[in-house]
Amino acid sequence: MKYYKIRDKNTGMFSTGGTCVSWKKDGGKIWTKFPGSHLALHKNYYHCSHGKMLPFDQIEVVTFELIEHEAIAVDDFKREQLDRQHKKEEAYKQRAAAYELENKKRRLEQLKREMADLERETNGR
Repeated sequence: MKYYKIRDKNTGMFSTGGTCVSWKKDGGKIWTKFPGSHLALHKNYYHCSHGKMLPFDQIEVVTFELIEHEAIAVDDFKREQLDRQHKKEEAYKQRAAAYELENKKRRLEQLKREMADLERETNGR
């Protein structure tokens, strides 16, 4: 199946469609039929981001084809999402536990230094 997008030749950006034409580097409107009538709109309407007419010879129609690579059952997709989320959560818990352990070790070392200072003060009296 063929799909179409309207592209500004100079910038490589794609039209978002509509009566006030704007352009995006990624995305843009996809037409399922050749956008002949929309080309006329692009000729007659202002380019919203620049506030000026876009020369008709500056736009082109790009044809895309949709190719199916893989189909996945919805249950499998959801399971994969949950597995990824679970792995992220487990990794976060491990990082948090390691961070907490390091903080406790630093605090223990701080307390040891404070104890040593107190003992020296007490023995020095």
